[in-house]
Amino acid sequence: HEDYVISYHDCTLIDKDGEVLATTINPNLQDYSSDDLKCGDIFIHPNTTLFRNITIHFPKIFDDILNGDTVLFHRLGFHGDGKYQKNIKNSIYRVHGQGIWSGLNRIEKMKNNIKTKQALQKGLTDEPMLVTKIEENISHSLLSHLRQSIAEKDLHAYLHIIGYILSNREIHRRILWQHVQDILYRLRKKSLQ
Repeated sequence: HEDYVISYHDCTLIDKDGEVLATTINPNLQDYSSDDLKCGDIFIHPNTTLFRNITIHFPKIFDDILNGDTVLFHRLGFHGDGKYQKNIKNSIYRVHGQGIWSGLNRIEKMKNNIKTKQALQKGLTDEPMLVTKIEENISHSLLSHLRQSIAEKDLHAYLHIIGYILSNREIHRRILWQHVQDILYRLRKKSLQ
């Protein structure tokens, strides 16, 4: 179909012994628009993909990005939409600690995801609405990680995230203000109970 540049299906995760960890990689798999692909606002497992045979240019800004699959999907988004093939049997993916991504801790993954999103933004200078959408995704991700660290009483992770926000001049003021508002709202809500 001419509108689609990539198709994909679901994936089952197993451990090193073949035990099923998850029967789906993403319970919200769906068709994705070209804008969704460009923003990296998706999760498709690379071992399920098939994409059109086209020439894709990768600007130098992506040279040191760890999330190569997100960059690939972003670049494909300039050529069409993504199609979810729900009638294809799940592929199997073995999770192990030796992979580039699986060897990272939660904070390292968060930092790499944000670095990737910021690189995607720089490739979308002609599309300000998509740049704004990525900014909102970054904000949501950081706030979610902060909330998770608080809920888990993980002070070490919380301080790492705050440190990361403070060191990232592109995002720190906006995120910290949102975080303070979130904390004040939660405190007020708790005091009214």
